[in-house]
Amino acid sequence: MNYRNLIAIAFVAVLTAACTKEGTVYQVPLAEARRAVSASVLPPSLFGVQTPDWYVSGVAGTSDVAWIGRKNGKELFRYIASLKEENQSATRINVELKSASDSENPALKKFWLVAINERIASSLERRPFDMQRIQSAKVAAAVGNMGAIRASMEEAAAASERLESSSAYRRRY
Repeated sequence: MNYRNLIAIAFVAVLTAACTKEGTVYQVPLAEARRAVSASVLPPSLFGVQTPDWYVSGVAGTSDVAWIGRKNGKELFRYIASLKEENQSATRINVELKSASDSENPALKKFWLVAINERIASSLERRPFDMQRIQSAKVAAAVGNMGAIRASMEEAAAASERLESSSAYRRRY
């Protein structure tokens, strides 16, 4: 089995476990879960070095919590965490990525969902954020984004060559 197939299988397994339609049940009362989720910050390195401006907001008339990220006035993403009381001491949470930049690839969007689900789980389970739990989704996002990474590197190399040739031309004359 080649490396790419292994990554794809691991990625599907992580997504199935972390992003089910029904969400995840946490043994935390609804009010406490909403406070913890509202206080959660975005996971480390979720957007690389270009972390957008973001804020957390309650959704009026619901127990939902939204994380909204913007860059240069444009909305990049909107996560919605739907919280539903299972019983007095348990809350079901389902997170959806309602909008994201159209230029991003699906594997990257799925990585963002896996990461935000881990952030919520770590907050509610009172433990540190575990990078190992998102690693396969991160690798799949990187593999899925290789074309864009290569194009960006080629563009940077071409710009460097243009700069070098114009500098060399100016030095000779």
